[in-house]
Amino acid sequence: MVIPVSLRAATTCTTDCAQTSCTVDCSEADVRDAVAKANACTGDGSWTGRSISIATPGCTVSMVNDAAAATAVPNSSCAGDPEEFAVCITNDNVRFLGEGAIFVYDGDAFCGQCGSECPPPQPGLFTLKGNSNTIENLTFRYFPEGIQIREGDNHQVLDVTSDRICEDAISVQAGVGQIIRGATLVGNQLPDAGRVCGLSNGTDGACGTDKAVQINDGSATVIDCRFETISQPVAAVRGQHWVTDNVVVGSLSDHNVCQSFSVSSVARVTFRGNTMDHCKFGIRVDGNALAIAENNTITNPWVSAFNLRLFGKLKAEGNRIKTRAGGFTDVSDAPRGILVARSSASSRADLGGGDLEGRSVVDDVLCASGGDCSAGGNKFCSAGLGTQTDIWNITDCPCLDQICAGSLGRCTPYVCAPLDEEGRCAGSGGGGASIGARTNCFADSPGALVDLKDMAPLHTATTGATVCGPTDCDF
Repeated sequence: MVIPVSLRAATTCTTDCAQTSCTVDCSEADVRDAVAKANACTGDGSWTGRSISIATPGCTVSMVNDAAAATAVPNSSCAGDPEEFAVCITNDNVRFLGEGAIFVYDGDAFCGQCGSECPPPQPGLFTLKGNSNTIENLTFRYFPEGIQIREGDNHQVLDVTSDRICEDAISVQAGVGQIIRGATLVGNQLPDAGRVCGLSNGTDGACGTDKAVQINDGSATVIDCRFETISQPVAAVRGQHWVTDNVVVGSLSDHNVCQSFSVSSVARVTFRGNTMDHCKFGIRVDGNALAIAENNTITNPWVSAFNLRLFGKLKAEGNRIKTRAGGFTDVSDAPRGILVARSSASSRADLGGGDLEGRSVVDDVLCASGGDCSAGGNKFCSAGLGTQTDIWNITDCPCLDQICAGSLGRCTPYVCAPLDEEGRCAGSGGGGASIGARTNCFADSPGALVDLKDMAPLHTATTGATVCGPTDCDF
């Protein structure tokens, strides 16, 4: 909605630092001016905070976020930030209320994924510094760097929407107590006519093919959000975070559209009460990271519900997992199973009673000595057709470290390192991760209660396994 000049609402934000609320017109200049005035009150004794609201609900705000726009309104951006020329809030207790406005980037910077770092400038929409600042109730499209939380604590990003994501929609770089709540972030959407979204291979394609929320450090909670058809709804590499009560929706036909929640490097993330449907790997743990998964519901995973690599650690309790009626995908050559430990015997999983030795993966204390261990209670509902592996724990498949048919880690029948008749990599010596999966229920399968891919001596403990009851898999 474009507002004629004659009908535009007046901007009411002033330099009076005692002012607690004001409105702005649907223009970049007015938004910048309001933020600059709030920033100028930093350290003023009369400042208690300010709400800045878009005066005309649902209007469209065109932003170029370039050097000229930032220079025209000094103190409205943070020079030297990677997301140069974004509207930067540096004071405390500033609340920007979008009132349903649609912010559209109309500058010249590249929108999309880059093979490494995108070339400057990389303008974002908002950058949050100071403390306890809030961005709320707006839609944004085509901003190369979206919304950044770069410094300070207790910031909030509430009820925002983006369906044309470039790099990441929302990023957390530092600080504790950060909250992202009620966001709707949609990936793999073709750009509008006259727009271009770039892919990491240098070609043009859909917008939003990588991450929705990127967390690089600090402490953040992502709660009550909806993620649709985007590769990594949340990716964390450092810090301690909580991902709670979110809905993730993949594709009914393309197993690469939604990949996984990703926990890597040294991050620790607790996933609680989330639902995921038709994603490739579910929750993927890499590096030295730790994922704690409690009471999540994962349905129709294409390859796995939980995926462990390198030194990754997983504690899982009370989760419900149901595979596709047709089994796991036969398109991917990756090892397939509800839980997959795929590349390193150094990874550890506790889905009940600690790891193989009965030791906590959280604090490394024996469960019998008070370690922080899973009580089990996970439901492995894999009673469909096709491949229905519950636990894949063969980590020394030779093909995982080879270039086969031009790709790293391809396990294919009769090519390079072929699969044997049981679906294991030929030549495996039986190496496995340390996995405890005690006191869980499993959907009955022909020949064995637990469909386990492991080799003697076994590295997986499934004592206390029971057959899931008649209603356990009704979800």
